[in-house]
Amino acid sequence: PQVVQLLRKAAKAAKIPYQDEILLAGGTDAAAIQKSPGGVLAGVISIPGRNIHSPGEMINLKDVELAGKLLAEACMMAE
Repeated sequence: PQVVQLLRKAAKAAKIPYQDEILLAGGTDAAAIQKSPGGVLAGVISIPGRNIHSPGEMINLKDVELAGKLLAEACMMAE
């Protein structure tokens, strides 16, 4: 929850549109590291795509740029 709050705050500060994602299936390594002994704060910034996990996957480059901007903003806020 702390990382999600930080990412939302960073998105609002930088005027980056965002949408919360709720995975009904699948996941990332972030869940595994959160559950490690002692726990680790973790969060994920997802980039929407079509035909994921295939050679024909497509993404919008603007989404990639905004994801990088969001990550940078969140890192600056976390310092």
